[in-house]
Amino acid sequence: MLALGTPPRIPGSPGVVTPATRNGAIKSQFGGIATEHYLSGLHVYVGIEDDESGVAALNELRRWLPTLNACGSNSPYWRGHETCFNS
Repeated sequence: MLALGTPPRIPGSPGVVTPATRNGAIKSQFGGIATEHYLSGLHVYVGIEDDESGVAALNELRRWLPTLNACGSNSPYWRGHETCFNS
C-alpha cells in the first residue's frame, strides 16, 4: 500500500469516519463531505542548523528526488474516470 494525494480507486459508498475526537468534529462540522473527501496531504519540515549543512543535506537528497516526486504525485483518476489531472 502507498499513500497518495488522490487515490486511483474510490468505493461507490461513503467512507467511514473513524471515531477519533478530531475526525468526529470534522464530520459534525462538514457533514456528508467528510465521508466523500478522499484527498490527503503530508508535510515534513526539517530544521537545518546552517547553510553548509543545508547544502550537504540537499546534495544527499538529490538522488531520491525522482522517488519523492513520484510519491507526491496525484492519480489521474477520480472514481474510476480519467480526469487529465496527471502529475
